[in-house]
Amino acid sequence: MRKLLSVVLAVAMICALAITANADTLDTSSNTASKDVTATYVAGAKAATVYSVDVAWGDLKFTYTDRSEGVWDPATHTYSNQSDAVWAPETADSNKITVTNHSNAAVNVAFAYTPAEGSTVTGTFDSATATIPAAVENDLANAPKHTAVLTVAGAITESGTLGTVTVTLDASEEATTKTVTFTDNAEMSLANESGDVYLYAWKDADSSINNTWPGQKMTKGEGNVYTFELDVDTYDHIIIGNGLDSTAGGKQTVDIDLTTLGGNYNLHVSGFDTDTGKYTVSNS
Repeated sequence: MRKLLSVVLAVAMICALAITANADTLDTSSNTASKDVTATYVAGAKAATVYSVDVAWGDLKFTYTDRSEGVWDPATHTYSNQSDAVWAPETADSNKITVTNHSNAAVNVAFAYTPAEGSTVTGTFDSATATIPAAVENDLANAPKHTAVLTVAGAITESGTLGTVTVTLDASEEATTKTVTFTDNAEMSLANESGDVYLYAWKDADSSINNTWPGQKMTKGEGNVYTFELDVDTYDHIIIGNGLDSTAGGKQTVDIDLTTLGGNYNLHVSGFDTDTGKYTVSNS
């Protein structure tokens, strides 16, 4: 019985010593205590890069209407109602190719046209190369994309194959280009009379700018949606406006700090600041 009691007392003493080693004794002359909080960092596993890119082809069909000599007038020895030869896509989207990036990394895309053997018709794209940003998590509906428009030139004397379009993709792990999308508000429109909208960008730290004021013209898409490919490593602030000076009816947004938007740039006008005379924006 005495041995058991001795063991119990020994354990109690050990516990008391352990507690005392991490304790502070306070009295009336020292009534505060402090201790550093520490942490151990364990790196998480990095997700593997997964590439998934959709290519949506227009039917790439064109109509060539040859030059019309018009109507001969024997009284004046002249032709009237003459017209030049013209190329036109068969439908509004016939000459468009859209590449959509569902990858968790940016990709580079390049478009090339190769004439068919014996053909003299040439083909060019309005934007033959582009970097498409990585997809944003949980935002499938707004997957980043790029659309290239094909234009053909030359003459033909019969129907047939003009050439071949090739789309080439490659990885762009270091790409910092992201798409800024602006949906114009019909009630508080920023577009000028020509339907143009401009984007002015700068970096707050070193005052780098994408162009002198009012910046560069945004690309107009369907309806009232405008886009702009912006290097977010080079620029971190933007202003969107109609490209006019204030004395000529200029309209513009307030300064937009991209670093506060979380990397998802789907902007639209949400109000008007009467103090500054500028439009406020929301990101969705």
